[in-house]
Amino acid sequence: MERKLDGFRSILVQDGSKTRIFSRDKRELELSSNLKEQIKNLDLPDGTVLDGELWNHSLRGSWQRGVPGQISFWDVIAMGGKWIGEKTIEERRKILTEVLPASVRADTPDILIEGHIEASRDVYDALKKIAAKSQFKNGGIHGVVLKRTGSGRHDHVNRCVEHADWLKIVWRV
Repeated sequence: MERKLDGFRSILVQDGSKTRIFSRDKRELELSSNLKEQIKNLDLPDGTVLDGELWNHSLRGSWQRGVPGQISFWDVIAMGGKWIGEKTIEERRKILTEVLPASVRADTPDILIEGHIEASRDVYDALKKIAAKSQFKNGGIHGVVLKRTGSGRHDHVNRCVEHADWLKIVWRV
């Protein structure tokens, strides 16, 4: 299970020395200065494509107006320009932690890996309680995504589609 953050779906593409971030509808996103600087420090391999969420606790979308934001990644779509979605979620998670090792992330505090958490009723209820306190808004948790062990990606490179291996649960107030 992973936390579902209330932000903007973000696809990071490393193309040579240029790193670009795109929204779900393939619009290039202008990042806040803190993220621009930190992404430069990642030194990602050419052809890397990461799947994540751009967010900010103060106001949804405020990173568009220069307010510092954060970006959380939960998956690797491609490495070296090659689609790797057929690999299991566990294999892709391992690749993600190799591409964004803790030593790099120490210098990039606003770039996070959204880790798996125990898929239990107690953890689910605790997350929902945290979300309710934040009124389900402003970059906070607004649900969870359950991912079947061993699952590959069942989507297009830039767009997630529903499938039986991943279940999104979004809470409403």
